[in-house]
Formats: sequence, C-alpha cells, structure tokens
Amino acid sequence: VTPNDVGQSVPVATRKSNMQAMVAAAVADGSRVILATSTPNDTTGTRDSLVEMNHWLIGWANTQGIPVLDIYSPLADPADGTYLPSYTSDGTHPNDTGNHVIGTAVAAQLPPDLRAVPFLTAAKGDPENLIVNGVFHGDANADGLADDWSLIGALSALSLTSLSGGYGNWQSV
Repeated sequence: VTPNDVGQSVPVATRKSNMQAMVAAAVADGSRVILATSTPNDTTGTRDSLVEMNHWLIGWANTQGIPVLDIYSPLADPADGTYLPSYTSDGTHPNDTGNHVIGTAVAAQLPPDLRAVPFLTAAKGDPENLIVNGVFHGDANADGLADDWSLIGALSALSLTSLSGGYGNWQSV
C-alpha cells in the first residue's frame, strides 16, 4: 500500500486485488505474512487514498488472520493525517527521526515470537549464545567498549550509545 501506486494512478480496486494476490502467493509459498500500513503523505489526494487503503488493509488482513503493523498512526498528525513535521523532510518519505519512530512501532507490534533474537539477547555464559553480549550491555571498566568485547588495533574514540526506548546499546566508534 504505497504512494507510488497512487502516483501512478493505479485504481483502488487494482491495488486491493494486487495485495490479495501477493499475500496469496506468499502464503502458497509457505511464507509467514505480516503486513504494514502505509506512511502518511502530505498531498491531499494521495493522503486520502492511502488512508482508504490502510483502513481496507487492516480490515481485510484481520479477516485473514494476518497481523498488520500500524506505521501510519505514529507518524501522522491526528488533526489532518499529514506527516508530523519532525518525521519528514518532503511530506512523502520519513526522515531519520521518522524511520526511528517506524522501527520503534514495528518492534512494539511484532508478534511475540519475533520480538527478541535469542542469540543476541541470551545471558552471558549461555552455551548456545553465539554472540556474547550482542546488545552491548555494560562497560564495567569505563573504556568505552562494551563488556566482553575486545578491540583489535587502535581507535581514538569509543563509546556506548543508549537506544532510546530500545533494548541495549550501540557501540559507537
């Protein structure tokens, strides 16, 4: 459900049919399907068409037992359905902040069995953990390097950067 289809004047009925066909093909291939709503759009006709498709998609997917991740609502101004200004630079695409909001929304809405990657979040000392401290928790000796990680060579600056609302940290070099 993208603005590109609207911009190419693809009729709503065709977009719905295309979505149903893509889902049917994926299911027939044995794939697990998870859908997502479209992002907002600041062009009136495109916005209205996307809102219509988002509503249809949610309703249709629910009848099929397919999860739908809502990435529209966290980005949209509730007053008029346009992008909240801090989440886009052009009214069509999310900017870095908008992408962070999308990632946070997706992580929160994923089915429970897809929310955590066990080999990244497993406890230290777990023999099945292939990546020790994969979420970069802690820096006990304050050297800027996550605990249980080592540095090969020399770098001038290392730090752990917290993920706002996320689980773990980023290792910044």
